[in-house]
Amino acid sequence: MAQLTSWQPDYIEEKASFDRLAELVLKLERELFKVKRPRQLTRRDVHVTISAPIDISSFVEDYETDAHAFRHSFTEDLQKKVQAMVDRLVERCEQR
Repeated sequence: MAQLTSWQPDYIEEKASFDRLAELVLKLERELFKVKRPRQLTRRDVHVTISAPIDISSFVEDYETDAHAFRHSFTEDLQKKVQAMVDRLVERCEQR
């Protein structure tokens, strides 16, 4: 039986795209047919974006005040920044 514990039911519905549908097909092949590395359904390109460096020394006081709260907010901010970079990249790719 397939282990579908990592599946997110709303993944396709959140932002439907051919890439997300292809990911779903590949995951199904991997899970149901025990294929370790399914064949690629389409040509893949790699895009690398490097953001401006973050000077973490400016956060020392916040960390010393409340390390737990700081880690939570810092991680959340990083996730938002990375997601924004991904969204911009997707927009550029869709314009082609």
